[in-house]
Amino acid sequence: MTTVLKRLIVPVLISIAALISAIQIKGSLSWGAAVFVVTFFLVIVIRTVFEVRIGRVGKASDILERVLLVGVFLGMGPIPLLFVATPVFAFADYALPAAIHMIAAIVGAVGLALFYRSHVDLDRQWSVSLAIQEGHTLVDTGVYRLMRHPMYSALFLIVIAQAGLLSNWLAGFAGLATFGALYLLRVGREEALMASNFGAAWQAYAKRTPRLIPLSWGRRAP
Repeated sequence: MTTVLKRLIVPVLISIAALISAIQIKGSLSWGAAVFVVTFFLVIVIRTVFEVRIGRVGKASDILERVLLVGVFLGMGPIPLLFVATPVFAFADYALPAAIHMIAAIVGAVGLALFYRSHVDLDRQWSVSLAIQEGHTLVDTGVYRLMRHPMYSALFLIVIAQAGLLSNWLAGFAGLATFGALYLLRVGREEALMASNFGAAWQAYAKRTPRLIPLSWGRRAP
């Protein structure tokens, strides 16, 4: 727990500073922006707790992954936080109905719950990079019984929530754009890696389990 708290000091300070700056410098703090900051912080908490528990910090496996991960970090962290804290992106502001903010908050909460559950069910076989861990087995239980990539599904929900919480073309959609790029450029490589390691077992799993959406019409082989 001490290690977790030490690693969370900086995210805590950044989150508090963003909220205070929004009031003192920007002059306003919408509840949608406040919910986004809380969501951002909880994503960090979930990932940090899990990394400490398994004793492994994720690292990119190659240059492409490093670029994609940095992009996602910027799109889900510094860019929207800068929007919350300062008027620098004010030129890209637009109005959203309060109902959209409320729906986005619910979507974000569902995304956080799925993000947590997908880590728990994957356990020590999780890695931020494309890698097979020692003793790696094919996980097809828990939320992985419903979809092949619940962690991607969770992050899509979270970045969609970001777009609905932040009424700004740049800050709101930065997460969706950068994470969408990572998903498109990575999911095929990830599934090829799984197929090469688990062969027929993976093919059978992929055939009966959709990638992202656990609905019958989404159940098809990649």
